[in-house]
Amino acid sequence: MLTVGLLLAWTIAAAPIQGTAPADDYASIDAWIDAGAWDRAEEALRHAALPPSARARLQGKLALQRGDYERASEAFTTALAAAPDDATLRLYLARALLELGRAAEALAALDGTASWARRSVAQPLLHARALTLLGRDGEAYAVLREAAERFPNDPAPRLELVVSCARLELFDTALAWARTLPTTSLDVARAIVVALHRHGAALPLLEQIVAQHPRAVDLVVALAHGYAAQGHPAAAARLFARATALGDDQVHAAADQLRLAGDHRAALTMNARVADPAARVRQRLAIAFEAGDMARVVALAPSLREHGVDTPSDRYRVAYAYYVLGQHAQATSWARALEGTSEQARARSLLAAMGRAPASSESP
Repeated sequence: MLTVGLLLAWTIAAAPIQGTAPADDYASIDAWIDAGAWDRAEEALRHAALPPSARARLQGKLALQRGDYERASEAFTTALAAAPDDATLRLYLARALLELGRAAEALAALDGTASWARRSVAQPLLHARALTLLGRDGEAYAVLREAAERFPNDPAPRLELVVSCARLELFDTALAWARTLPTTSLDVARAIVVALHRHGAALPLLEQIVAQHPRAVDLVVALAHGYAAQGHPAAAARLFARATALGDDQVHAAADQLRLAGDHRAALTMNARVADPAARVRQRLAIAFEAGDMARVVALAPSLREHGVDTPSDRYRVAYAYYVLGQHAQATSWARALEGTSEQARARSLLAAMGRAPASSESP
């Protein structure tokens, strides 16, 4: 699940803490960890007089925040040995194990936390993720749906349902859940757009979401790819150009979509802004070829060789352009050079149309 790490960062932290040491040191260190003052927390933890279980708990929480999931799992396991009924510790341990991809162990760690499914959204989120990683998608869906009903004001379970259903290509169901979500949060908006941008029926909703976050360039790019995948190149080109204006270089993609839309003049104008000279000349040749501008195609041939991007498909285009221009000697030379390449069959057909034999058929 794509969103679970983000969501659980705060859902577990919001859960009640059980069985902690009632020491000022503990409370201070715990607060520093939550505030992101990790070095300060680590230094204080090194000198604090705490029971071993409380120390292990804080060490685990600090490691979890820093992304050291192996160390976190070891620390939480130590702490849990002294407090096996501590549900919060079990949730923390489950999260660390899930980050390590150890779903079966995470599911075992959640044993005894079922009552927390009615108190903290973290429990069903972790439970569903473990089930998903074990391939038990139907059970995961049921857990998330129940959580969505139990926590109607919390977007996390519904967002997980969007992502899960989209992953399973149940796009209509994913879209139905997405429509229940508030999208003013950029994180929620991003998860929905990424999950559904290739589903045609979702594009109107995604347009609304992108309009709410007009400067979120990654959303604009994802929506552009969505329109491209659905065969709407003009809309995709508009969005790729907008992304470029926002600072993400999508000029090549915009030019390519303009080419697919048949707007060759605009495609050539956009192509002139492509920074990579090799990519620029290859794309320019493709645009010129599709526009029927064969004189431009043959003029670009030396640049293909100069930049080392004269692929068989591009060399065939040059051969065909010479043929259309009636320059059969040049067309023959380019076509014969394609013998033994992926364009051999088309090159031979072109040679046959000119009454010329392939290079391998001629006598030495």
